[in-house]
Amino acid sequence: MHVYDEKELEGVRAHPWTISDGNPGCRYYDFRRRPELIPIVLEDFVPWSHYAAVEEFYAYLTWLNGPDSELESNDCAFGGVRRNNSEHLTSKKLQVDGRLMVFFRELAMNCDQRNAVYLRDCYRWYLERTQPDLQLAALGLSNLGTYFNAVGKIGSCLVFSFFAWGDSEAEAMDTARHLFAGLKEASSCVCQDYREKIASAIKVSNHASQSEEPEAMR
Repeated sequence: MHVYDEKELEGVRAHPWTISDGNPGCRYYDFRRRPELIPIVLEDFVPWSHYAAVEEFYAYLTWLNGPDSELESNDCAFGGVRRNNSEHLTSKKLQVDGRLMVFFRELAMNCDQRNAVYLRDCYRWYLERTQPDLQLAALGLSNLGTYFNAVGKIGSCLVFSFFAWGDSEAEAMDTARHLFAGLKEASSCVCQDYREKIASAIKVSNHASQSEEPEAMR
């Protein structure tokens, strides 16, 4: 899988957002509370739901917003199968493309630029090591300014722009299935990395606090 830096997105959006300016029929759903809505409300994906790739994406999104994840999603889109617009990358006739936005579930974490850099770099590290033989897929990383209503601060979301290619609809969608599986694997590794860093920081903090105690208290 080819992993690269995508062009940064302009503007600031809210989390949670309400409806889309471009399409009033689209609105935000909290998949942490209502994961059963995932296969129902993602309008872009529904027409392609007979493919295993979409089921893979649904399973990934359920996990991402579930109890085993330190992250959650904000928005996603799916362009389906269309003519290849990336002929400089591959001669395959068709491409699948879309996007997904993710951020730390601990919202204040997203409002520190150092954490945004960590999340992006961590994903890059693991994505470059998942699905190493997947030559017909690419995933771009970028950030989008986000106002987190619950903490009253501006931070950022990490945006995945994904592409998969094939000479037939079935081949392109199968490439997408492998891409989504790789994204799930990388996300699991990122969450584990994050948990280990938090645990290490707590250990260091506790040790520092104990070191500062008066001798009689030790």
